[in-house]
Amino acid sequence: MKKNKKQKEEYVDLHIHSTNSDGELTPTQVVEQSVKLGLKAIAITDHDSIGGVKEAMVAAKGRIEVVPGVEIRAYNLDKGFNEVDILGFFFDQDAKPIRKVLEKARTERINQKKKMVKKLQEFGYEITFEEVLAHVKGEVARPHVAQVLVDKYPEEFSSIRDVFDKILGNDKPAYVEREYFTSIKEVVDAITKSGGVALLAHPAIYKEEVMLKLIDYFIECGGKGIETLYPYAKLYAHGGFDEEKEKKTIAKLKKIAKEKDLLETGGSDFHAGDRPSAINEMRVSYSVLEKMKERSKN
Repeated sequence: MKKNKKQKEEYVDLHIHSTNSDGELTPTQVVEQSVKLGLKAIAITDHDSIGGVKEAMVAAKGRIEVVPGVEIRAYNLDKGFNEVDILGFFFDQDAKPIRKVLEKARTERINQKKKMVKKLQEFGYEITFEEVLAHVKGEVARPHVAQVLVDKYPEEFSSIRDVFDKILGNDKPAYVEREYFTSIKEVVDAITKSGGVALLAHPAIYKEEVMLKLIDYFIECGGKGIETLYPYAKLYAHGGFDEEKEKKTIAKLKKIAKEKDLLETGGSDFHAGDRPSAINEMRVSYSVLEKMKERSKN
């Protein structure tokens, strides 16, 4: 149904992190901020965690729709796909498939971060895993490790981004790959079997050739869509994105989604802190969520 021209456009943000992973606002604070901004719906999509979803739903009190969401990291190194983030929506939070894959991802995540701390110790940094955990309210993540370095070595590291750029980012000296991997198909199957839909997060962070192959493989694994609306210019300026490139990238992703009959999603990838993207950064239309709901019922 077409909107009356006088009707106010309704917006959603379907990519938000809270303190249950590496965000700086609690799920309740995220809800309150989103309500103030006038959003119609949000999804808390914490890394490998659904611990904040119920808190957000309770905090909403009917003022805003909270969609069950998650962002799970997957790997298929055999196909050249490293650190692939998959968004899941509308799943049953108590379903065994989603719980099982999240527990596996959580174990991988903890072991990886312990090894990164050990590597940092070998480089002469006085840091312990216990110090890292002191910053964690949900799932441990690299920004928690980075924060300890910023706190203890302010003369060397000015921010979490600075830590990533110098020592903790992918391919940097203290980076460690996960030893055991959750595959793309495992993640998609877990979301689907739990009653949800799986969409590929921020596909354009990969080189175009890899991105196109990844999208096709994701579809082959049962994935239903891609994140077309994403603040690349703000979050990946270090990767060469500016506003013009972001605009062209979004147009390209929308074209791919249409050609392949894929669902679209979008959001801010909000974390707060020194990450510049704000809630409702991308002004995603509520119609995007409506289409996702329709597909999830089929």
